[in-house]
Amino acid sequence: MSWGGARVGAGRKPKATRGLRAVPVQIPSSEPLLTPPPALPTAQKDVWLKWAPLAIRRQTLIAENVPAFVLLCELEVRRAQIGAMADKEPTPELLRSLAQYAKQVEALLGRFRLAPFGKPEAIEKPKTVANPWGALGARG
Repeated sequence: MSWGGARVGAGRKPKATRGLRAVPVQIPSSEPLLTPPPALPTAQKDVWLKWAPLAIRRQTLIAENVPAFVLLCELEVRRAQIGAMADKEPTPELLRSLAQYAKQVEALLGRFRLAPFGKPEAIEKPKTVANPWGALGARG
């Protein structure tokens, strides 16, 4: 009979690397993100100005996510245009297209935590000391 093979997690564990230090990271200001990029058309800028403050408040709109947010603005404008056309003359093609755009917009709204999910957001409460005199120390 064989003795079996190597087991998961078996063997000597690596020693902790010494000399690693945490570098403080400066959190960039979100002020530049409140203004839409200059290349956006007017309708997309309106969508940006409507949703960007909420996304910044929820800390989901950061500099790395700007291209996705621009895409969200573009898709929302197209969805609204197709919705207006479908209201005037609802053809199966327009309704199918409207459903596709609505699905894409809803997915991007979820990525930026802008879509309503039905549950209130958990608010972190500051921890309170159970015994305020405990901080002074115990005699003994």
